Amino acid sequence: MKADQASQAGARVRSDRPFKGIGLMLAGSGLITMNDAAIKLVVDDHSVSQAILVRAAFALPVIAWLAYRAGGWQAARWHNPWAQLLCAVPLVASLFLFVTSLSRIPIAPATVILYLSPLFLTALAPLLGESVGWRRWGAVLLGFVGTVLVIEPAGDTFTWFYLVPVCAAFVLAVRDLATRKLVESESSVSILLVSTLAVMASAVPGAVTSWQPLAPGDVALLAVSGLAFGFAMFFLTDAFRYADASLVSPFKYAGVIVAATLGFAIWGDVPTLSACVGGLLIVSSGLFVLKREQAIAADQEDAPRA
Repeated sequence: MKADQASQAGARVRSDRPFKGIGLMLAGSGLITMNDAAIKLVVDDHSVSQAILVRAAFALPVIAWLAYRAGGWQAARWHNPWAQLLCAVPLVASLFLFVTSLSRIPIAPATVILYLSPLFLTALAPLLGESVGWRRWGAVLLGFVGTVLVIEPAGDTFTWFYLVPVCAAFVLAVRDLATRKLVESESSVSILLVSTLAVMASAVPGAVTSWQPLAPGDVALLAVSGLAFGFAMFFLTDAFRYADASLVSPFKYAGVIVAATLGFAIWGDVPTLSACVGGLLIVSSGLFVLKREQAIAADQEDAPRA
């Protein structure tokens, strides 16, 4: 009875405060991109490992606050270490790949290419026994066409580093695939904590061998990056407490607009027409896949049970 009342109360919260949910999703998406821009400024002069290690250290206080807010360190305990490791390894790989790409190519195309991850996840869904219809396969194909337009392999500005965020998006999809099972036994705080510790541990060897003194401005940028990332994770998760996923999820793509704005304001990057069209195809494909999966999930819930 109490569980039913709590569920009904949660539903009322979500339906009564949709604008707060949207605002949290926009804030989380914006902070994620700010985090990327800050770390991109640092990796111009320092190694990727050093930047990732220091940034992760600044994210730990936010994780500690999240654990406290969720009920103390009990909320951060993990129960399935091997599953946690299976989830953390691809996250580490995708992070290093993406930050490496930021050190070589503009932030806007790197960001929009990373949004291939939901399309890769759809393509990998059959591995979990899930069927993918022709509409979603078409959206996946359209997203990859958009990627070719963003990369412009025949263009004067093409570099093989444009393929690095594609690899990052694929590895991130593998991580999301593992997370689908992990959330059945582990809390969001514990997953975030283990992943952050794994990132720090993997960054130590490279950071030690390539360490260079950090100027106060670089420390400040990495502090902004770490704090922005930590709070972004909180905002992106909390958004679903106040509105349905079908309403707030599309707003995560606002990160593409933020990336383009920061790219122009900080580095003077002006996307080509081809890149704009390609980015639009990637975002549209992602939104279609999202809506289609939500519609399928709703149909399954409404289907009569034997």
